[in-house]
Amino acid sequence: MPSHKLEELRYPQLDGFHRETTLFVIAVSPLEEHGPHLPLGVDAFDAEHFSEEITLVFLEKYPEWNVVRIPTLYIGSFLFDAPGSIRVKPRTIRNLLVDTLSSLAKYGFKYFLISNAHGGPTHIVALEEAAATVSRKYGVRAVSYSGHMIWNFFRGPYLEEMKERLQLTDADLEALKQDAHAGEWETSMMLKLRPDLVDPSYKSLNSFTVKWMERLRPNYPLKTGEKLGYVGHPSRANETLADVSSKFLTEKAFELIEKDLLSGKRLGSSPFYWLRTNVLAIIAILVLLTVLSWLYLT
Repeated sequence: MPSHKLEELRYPQLDGFHRETTLFVIAVSPLEEHGPHLPLGVDAFDAEHFSEEITLVFLEKYPEWNVVRIPTLYIGSFLFDAPGSIRVKPRTIRNLLVDTLSSLAKYGFKYFLISNAHGGPTHIVALEEAAATVSRKYGVRAVSYSGHMIWNFFRGPYLEEMKERLQLTDADLEALKQDAHAGEWETSMMLKLRPDLVDPSYKSLNSFTVKWMERLRPNYPLKTGEKLGYVGHPSRANETLADVSSKFLTEKAFELIEKDLLSGKRLGSSPFYWLRTNVLAIIAILVLLTVLSWLYLT
C-alpha cells in the first residue's frame, strides 16, 4: 500500500522507499480551548483530517508514490490562555520540527509537507521557518502552506469562491468572515469529524463577535463578558459547510503541492514570515496586523 504510518513501518521497509517518490506528511497543531462546546484538540483534528484528505488526492493522481504520515505534533503558539491550552514558544516548535524532519532528510528523503489548522501568526511562521531551515540544510523540499491559505482568505478570493460554492447570501458571508475561533466553521468541522465530542449546547450559544482592532487584545474571547471562549456564530454550524469547505481547502492545498513541491516553482514564504523569530518581530507584528486590519475592513 502506498499510504503508510511512520510508526507502523519497520526501518528496512522505510529505507527501501525510493527517495524521489516518497512524501512525508506531518500535522502540527496545538491543544487549545475552543469554547464550552468543542474539545481541546480541534486544530489537531482538522490538521490530521487534511493530512488524510491530501494523501488520498495525492495518491489518486500519483499512485507510484509512497506517502508516509508522521505522528501528529500537538504543539502550538499564539493560543488563548485557559485550562487545557498548551502554549509552546515559537522557537521550540521550529526546533522540534527541524529535528523531526532532519531525522529523515539526512537519509536522503526529499519531500515533506506540514499540515496545520491553527491560525496563530507566530505558529504559522515557526512552521515556515522549520521548513526553510530543513530545505536549505539538506537540499530538500519541505513546505508549509497554511500561511498562504490563510492570507488568501484575508485578501478575499477564497471567501468569494466559498460564497459561490455554498450559494451564500451576503449576510451568510459576513457571518463567516466574523468567525474567528470555535465559531461556525470549527464547530461545523467537528460535527463532521467528531460529533461525539461536540456538546449539544452549541445550538443555543449566542453569537459573539468583535471588531478587527479589538482582536489585537490578548485573549479577547476570554476577557470579555462571560468569558465565552469563542468568537463567531457556533449555532450556525452545519455539516454542509464542513463538507464543502473541506473539499475546497484540500483542492487548494493540492494545487500548491503540484505548483511548488513537485514542479520546483518556489512559492516562497507567506506574508506572515515577517514575524520570524528575530529582533524585528515586534515591529513586524504591528505592521502585519495593521495591514490585515486594512484588508479585512476594506
